[in-house]
Amino acid sequence: MALIKCEECGREISSQAEFCPHCGKPSLVLRCPICKSTDISTMSTGGSLAVALSNIFMAGPMAQPVKRNTCKKCKHQW
Repeated sequence: MALIKCEECGREISSQAEFCPHCGKPSLVLRCPICKSTDISTMSTGGSLAVALSNIFMAGPMAQPVKRNTCKKCKHQW
């Protein structure tokens, strides 16, 4: 377990905490919803020329590439 600084209040909290016990801000650490591991890889899909062009000419969710998370420990994907 390591101590990290809360982005909201600046106090030290456990790297395994799901939220800051001082101010209540949720942790920014990405965790696997199955095994709670923080050893996660994130891959963007749909980062094609069409997405890049739609980012230039359009706004909104259609312009966002899809991100795929994979837990390196249990292989769960979400």
